[in-house]
Amino acid sequence: MHDCKQSATNFAFAGDPFVAESFRESSWQRLTALFFIAWLCMCLPVTAEAQLAGTAQQPIQQVQNQQPAIATFGQPFPAQDTKVVAALNQILAAWESHSQGTKTLEADFEHWHYAIKKAPANVHATKGNGVLKYSKPDKGVFKVEEMLFFQGLGAAGGPPKFAFGVNPKTGQEIRLGPHWVCNGRELIEYDYQEEKCKIMMLPAGMQGNAIVNSPLPFVFNLDAEDLKRRYWLQLVASPVAGTYLINAFPKTQQDRSQYKLVQVMLDQQLNIQTLVLYPPHFNEKTAPDKDVYQFKNVKRNGVGAAVARFANAFIPAAPPKGWEITREQLPVPVATAPPAARK
Repeated sequence: MHDCKQSATNFAFAGDPFVAESFRESSWQRLTALFFIAWLCMCLPVTAEAQLAGTAQQPIQQVQNQQPAIATFGQPFPAQDTKVVAALNQILAAWESHSQGTKTLEADFEHWHYAIKKAPANVHATKGNGVLKYSKPDKGVFKVEEMLFFQGLGAAGGPPKFAFGVNPKTGQEIRLGPHWVCNGRELIEYDYQEEKCKIMMLPAGMQGNAIVNSPLPFVFNLDAEDLKRRYWLQLVASPVAGTYLINAFPKTQQDRSQYKLVQVMLDQQLNIQTLVLYPPHFNEKTAPDKDVYQFKNVKRNGVGAAVARFANAFIPAAPPKGWEITREQLPVPVATAPPAARK
């Protein structure tokens, strides 16, 4: 898994000076955990291998999808071969069709967070293992069950050192990392290091099926045409044999303020393998920050008693005694239809 992670994130592109508000502190980041849940929902196995035969294995060049010309940010890559465009469109169509059949989903994940201010380049600042669960249309759990922090480089060129976090108040070791629960009306965040619980009320427009209009439509939105309107989608040669690598570049200022690029690696049955998020300030040389997720043990649409047990996961637990509890209203997402093209 680690080798796959490294290969999946070796794609490089020239950074620009665009800088937005902190990637880790934005409202979008608070919702990211739930977005990943639905992203997996859309990337479960489909019988796409046969329908992609004959096109998916064509040599893939740096390419352009046939996207609408109207956009805030222009297409960041050159013209694309028509066979590659056809393969990408088939992948999107199969993905959209299959996603509509997912009612429940659970999976394990690994997460590597790279932050140049917290660890050297190419060394992750944190490493987490956790679980996620999703129930259509708007319930989810994202929980990091173990989280390690970079502690420094080993002596004489040895491997980096990592350790669990420490409660600043008690000095006790903390293994748990970020933990979110969404019950359809609220997004509850548990911070075990700071002993804080934040309850964020979802606006009416993001409850139920309307959450597909969130800032990450390629996670919730099952409309391939909508994805094309909001993102420059690029199918590129994957560094891992037998997989597809898709780049999604935001077209609008609103989406661009949340992330600069998202990369998705799928196998030939369209199982998601790796998801990489690049923040707005990403620069390959000066700010190589990113978040890398890998998924495994995916289970979809449980039945019987498993469904009842699954439903209990979305009932938020009361925070431990003494924790600070705050409440806030999440803002309504700004419309992200592409405005007039920038000249």
